[in-house]
Amino acid sequence: MSDSAVRRRVVQLMTWRLVITTILLGSAAGIQLNTSATAQPEPLYVLIGWIYALSAGYALSLRLTARAPWLVDAQLALDALAWRRSSG
Repeated sequence: MSDSAVRRRVVQLMTWRLVITTILLGSAAGIQLNTSATAQPEPLYVLIGWIYALSAGYALSLRLTARAPWLVDAQLALDALAWRRSSG
C-alpha cells in the first residue's frame, strides 16, 4: 500500500473511532440522565476519555506515519489494550 493510501486508512480509522466514541458518550450521558443513577458509569467515562486522549495523540502523530509506519501498529495495539482494559 502506498503512503497516501495508508494515511487515508489511518484517517478513516481515527474518524470512525471518534464517531463511535462520541455516540457511546452521548448514549451513556442520556441513559444516566434518564435513569435514577443507580449504575456507576465512571469506568465508561474513563474509557471514553482515554479514547479521546489517544485519538488526539494519533492526530498529532499522523504526519509521522509515512516515516515511521510502526506508529500505525502502535495505534492498533493501544486501541486493543484500551478495549481489553475496559472489558476485564
